[in-house]
Amino acid sequence: MTHFVFIYPQIKRLTGAQRLILALAGALTALPQAPRVTILTHRFAEECRPALSPLVGLIETGRNLNLTGNHYLDSLLEYGAGPSLLRYLPPDVTGLCFFGPPSLPGLWWARKIRRLKIPLLYFCYEPPRAAYTDRATVSRSMGKLGWIFGPLLWLYRPLDRYLTRQASAVLVNGEYGRQLIRETYGLESTIITHGAELPSADDAELAAQVARLRERYGWHERPIILTVNHLHPRKRIDLLIRAMPAVLEKYPAALAVIVGQGAAEAELRQLVGQLGLDKNLFFAGFVPEAELPTMYAAANIYAHLGRAESFGLAVLEASTAGLPVVAVNEGGPREILRDGETGFLVEAVPSAVADKLNYLLAHPAESRQMGQTGATRARLRYTWEQGAKDFLAVMPPA
Repeated sequence: MTHFVFIYPQIKRLTGAQRLILALAGALTALPQAPRVTILTHRFAEECRPALSPLVGLIETGRNLNLTGNHYLDSLLEYGAGPSLLRYLPPDVTGLCFFGPPSLPGLWWARKIRRLKIPLLYFCYEPPRAAYTDRATVSRSMGKLGWIFGPLLWLYRPLDRYLTRQASAVLVNGEYGRQLIRETYGLESTIITHGAELPSADDAELAAQVARLRERYGWHERPIILTVNHLHPRKRIDLLIRAMPAVLEKYPAALAVIVGQGAAEAELRQLVGQLGLDKNLFFAGFVPEAELPTMYAAANIYAHLGRAESFGLAVLEASTAGLPVVAVNEGGPREILRDGETGFLVEAVPSAVADKLNYLLAHPAESRQMGQTGATRARLRYTWEQGAKDFLAVMPPA
């Protein structure tokens, strides 16, 4: 029987990248004549378990890779721990898929040391930012160690290119990702369709959940601008915060709701305090997967401000939920959105963000129509079932 193993050093939060692993695994096991799929990882966080299909196997070693308290230093531990996962491979495995840059050393080990004669795929969300676009930021975040790691990250680039070329095939989740792979590695890649399904609820139940949510937090009839992100500097949540004063001049009841956790939270809260936005900005923290549809349904507009996102899962989910989206005109969201039809693409400056947020608040009927158009388009174009079929076309059943 066909048995695919998905490898990632640790699944510790439901970021877009890690949700992709779980959703694609579940979609494969839901196909007719489904293959077996097992996720092999050192740590699988409890908060992620509701998103794991009961049909998907899980092998978890229990090894702790979060030892330093520094995101980037812990990421180095993830890189180093990848090869050891291969000790736990099921004997009947017929194909491996390694996800994201931290899994690359494991891919190399499988190819050069274990000399496995099965397909070894690499799902590359994007080239590692720490070595390419974010090297200076990462160096600063490491404090006194930055002067050592900065040059090392630059020197890692040829190694990264070498490791990536060990894959039987490279997978990406959109045209922008394909462009990045071609420019960085000189390789062609295959797009795996990204799904947009949200946990379902009938209209009456969802409306009741929204009413309870708004009542619980005292939001009542306030217009809500939502963003769902890991709170990391590259997500640029500060752009939304800095845009809010211009929104509040015209719509003083407006409320920005930020869903997610991350290292940038303290800095963002400090900015909120400096701008006096405590009553107009709400940090919702981590929201379980099953409750995200209620958050989307409670909102009026979705804002996406991440720098050069390789895809933009939250943009796709917001569109699927029927929200108009204001997104920066960079990266993957340009493929998902239709400017002026399902939302707006804007410059990454607070004034441009505020301008389109105000426009949508001023034109509620047009805003709803944009959301409905986006929902129809997303549900027709983006399904995990198609993503599973795309995957099988690259790694055919044994």
